[in-house]
Amino acid sequence: MKPFDDLMRELLPGADVCDAHHLIGEELLDGVQVNVDGYVHRGTVHCLGVVDAAMYPGTIAFQRFDYPSRLPDHVQRELQDVTRRALQAIGFDHGLFNVELFWRARDKRISLIEINPRVAAQFADLYEKIDGTSLYRVLADLAVGRNPRWTARAGPHGAAASWVLREFDGAMKLAPRRPEMAWLRRTHPEAVLQTFIKRGASRRREMKWLGSYRYATINLGGRDREDLFRRYEMVRAGLSFERTARIEWPALDARPGR
Repeated sequence: MKPFDDLMRELLPGADVCDAHHLIGEELLDGVQVNVDGYVHRGTVHCLGVVDAAMYPGTIAFQRFDYPSRLPDHVQRELQDVTRRALQAIGFDHGLFNVELFWRARDKRISLIEINPRVAAQFADLYEKIDGTSLYRVLADLAVGRNPRWTARAGPHGAAASWVLREFDGAMKLAPRRPEMAWLRRTHPEAVLQTFIKRGASRRREMKWLGSYRYATINLGGRDREDLFRRYEMVRAGLSFERTARIEWPALDARPGR
């Protein structure tokens, strides 16, 4: 927090009485948490899609991100409108964004959580699976001064999700072995697996502050949500993050289709 304290002392008179270890709490926010992703080019805000966030039951730890959103179309349009107005209000231009919001069903209230002025790396291939273009292609277009090219729903899949694998008991996890990874590439070519194996102090620190730690993410696409979750169950059965389990690799026709 020291860089924030240094800036506050330099730029804000009287900041010494309230350093960066304080916050202002006005009210609790709740509702369905979502992400609106897009880019701003020459002052115009372009929203590309809405991603739903699902939590592990009884926690505020992300369990899964679903694209496309299952919220009604008119709600998604309202979320995107709030996002556009927020980005215009802060003067953001020439870049990708990921904006987190709550939508509360009982009174249709939309609350802004935070604005991330960057690409959402975890979602990049979800958009590619559904829309046919990676968010990194959009980023590259902006970097060379080109108007990004985007066609909605032009991808090979009808549903996509990013699962966040978390350990709540502090047990050590290990990366899957090479034969398992070869099986994954052969049976699920659309899958993107990232591991975040933590040891020692880093694992204990994350457990202390969050009550769990993330050890992997699995991104998958499917013809529809039913096919998507079926694929996920097969991937989880075919990969081991421990060394005691005996793996039985299920066969699967991995042709994507819609």
